[in-house]
Amino acid sequence: MRATMILTSGVSLKKSFCKGFTIVELLISMAIGIFIIAGAISVFVSNQSVNREKTTLDNAQDAHRFAAFTMSRVVRQGELDPLATDSELVIRLSAGPNVRDCQGQTVASAQVINTFSESNGVLLCTTPQGTSSVIEGTSSLGIAYGVDSNSNGWISDDEYTVRSNVSNIDSVRSVRIELGAERPVEFVATLRSAVFRQLRGDDPTDPDPDPDPDPDPDPDPGPDPDPGPDPEPTFVDCGCKRTGNSNSVALTGANPAACTNACCQTKWDSASPKPCSNNNCVFTAQCVVP
Repeated sequence: MRATMILTSGVSLKKSFCKGFTIVELLISMAIGIFIIAGAISVFVSNQSVNREKTTLDNAQDAHRFAAFTMSRVVRQGELDPLATDSELVIRLSAGPNVRDCQGQTVASAQVINTFSESNGVLLCTTPQGTSSVIEGTSSLGIAYGVDSNSNGWISDDEYTVRSNVSNIDSVRSVRIELGAERPVEFVATLRSAVFRQLRGDDPTDPDPDPDPDPDPDPDPGPDPDPGPDPEPTFVDCGCKRTGNSNSVALTGANPAACTNACCQTKWDSASPKPCSNNNCVFTAQCVVP
């Protein structure tokens, strides 16, 4: 915009100037800028919060996975002790190669008692050397004992019960454990020593013991080509599928030599009650590695 000023002397001077922002326009621009910056900060803070929660959840899952591995290892290597209760899992370990207690120490003495318990959100492990924490962040410890009431080698869901309902501790074949947390973790560990005793026939809970415990004499005794003791059988868990009304087939597994159709069919025929009800279900069978 140009303006002309007329002086008394008759001299004409021309003055030019540029128009700037008004106060209203400046305030609107500042408000828009503040809104954009606030939105960016909000997105950043939200992402940081999500990352922290994800890290916390991942750490909790790793901790519970470690606890499940440790408890399962101790249960598989030991035997259930009569001191076990509804809230404490007590396992008796015997010295042997590669046998370690819940604290990772080698079991050197004849027998060592390991006790798992929960206190103030901490899963504890107690040995003769003392008490140590396994993981933190466990709100509860649930223990159910699988009782093989009919000695058929199968433990159904309704055969798991609390310790106060178990009259014979030798009839327990597995333990179902639940670690309380924001996302509870549940797993089952098998007492292998009790299972092996049943398979060898020296199970004290066998309802039909051999009336003649003495072995029948060999009609043709000869030199034993293998004087060494027979090794204990090795079992693996095999996936089986029930197809139709009369066939049980083995699913593809890591040990095809052990996981056979014959093993699956034998386990199905000997199971009472059956591991599943319909004719197209999947169940697990323990098969001997040849």
